[in-house]
Amino acid sequence: KDWYVTPSTSAKIWGCTTPGSTCSYVTNTPAESYMGDIQFTIPIFNNQILTFGGSFKHDYAKTKDEYLSNWKDEDSKTGVLRSESKGKGRIYSVFIQDEIMFLNNLTVYVGFREDWWKTYEGYAYDTTQTPTKIESYPSKSKSSFSPKFAIVYKPFDTTTLRGSIGKAFRPPTVYELYRTWRSSTGTIYLPNPYLDPETAVSWDLGIEQKLWKDAKASLTYFENHMNDLIYRKSTGTNRDYINVGKAESRGVEFEIEQRFEKWLRLFGNITYTDSEIKENEANPKTVGCRLTYTPLWKANIGAEFEKSGFSAMIVGRYVGKWYSNDDNSDKINNVYGSYDPYFVVDGKIGYQFTKFAKLSFSVDNIFDRKYYQYYKAPGRSWFTELTLKF
Repeated sequence: KDWYVTPSTSAKIWGCTTPGSTCSYVTNTPAESYMGDIQFTIPIFNNQILTFGGSFKHDYAKTKDEYLSNWKDEDSKTGVLRSESKGKGRIYSVFIQDEIMFLNNLTVYVGFREDWWKTYEGYAYDTTQTPTKIESYPSKSKSSFSPKFAIVYKPFDTTTLRGSIGKAFRPPTVYELYRTWRSSTGTIYLPNPYLDPETAVSWDLGIEQKLWKDAKASLTYFENHMNDLIYRKSTGTNRDYINVGKAESRGVEFEIEQRFEKWLRLFGNITYTDSEIKENEANPKTVGCRLTYTPLWKANIGAEFEKSGFSAMIVGRYVGKWYSNDDNSDKINNVYGSYDPYFVVDGKIGYQFTKFAKLSFSVDNIFDRKYYQYYKAPGRSWFTELTLKF
């Protein structure tokens, strides 16, 4: 359960302009989710491992906005309903994978997955629209077959080659289908009960190479080809969920690691992701734009130490600029609502003072960098932690 209050223009610091009037509304969003998974792994002959199983997930969410006579009291409801939306979703899945070791240095993976998805009992009531919106949405269902193939080959003891290709399936969430909310800036985030699931075909090729003693580097190239991508469309002050026709992303990941015995590890990695909307009949001007919430560059560099019960870690994280508007128009940084590029350093030290207990102290954003990730990001913060294992 969660709730929050949105004051209106008649709200004052002491409550409402006129006692007993309406000056805000409270939003309650109870939600529940049930999940279950079962998986079996069985060796076959001397060179195969068969994995199979299934999963189930059920989601329910409901949002209700009710007017308040005092924005400082979430219980001062007037009995007038402002809006309400709700809906349910479920998905059943079965999967199977065969891991086959053809040679001592060659392993092949073949897998299949089938998903059955359904959304139902969708409903919306909204007095802020003219006329008042009262609508029950029809049920919607889809199924998807997702194959996978991967290969791992070691031509030399110091070299590992990898490749994979597969299809993925993601149905829309109950939130994306039915949930409407309004930000304090006046932006209205609208659902879409007619969304279709998104699918993607992804493939990658990579190499891992041992360089010298306890040092290795890896390089991977990847591509994702997406259809019916679930996406936010910007229309004035509205943000609508839609299915983009086609989108692609491709990039490179590079990582290097050096270990010194078992007590010190140095590492660094960098990822470049070039993304692009290829087809969008609902908003053609976004064709050629980058995907939202997808930075071009991400990188990490750090060190981990552990010896005689002491442990320490320090990591620097860089994330490049990304956009929340589908037309990439939100280019300004350091303002509310922007997603700024940033580099922060986090650290942690700990001591295992008994076999069962460990005490640690950590600091996030050590240098107190100021940046926005829609809201202003947290500054320097520190934590102590006591871990007990029985």
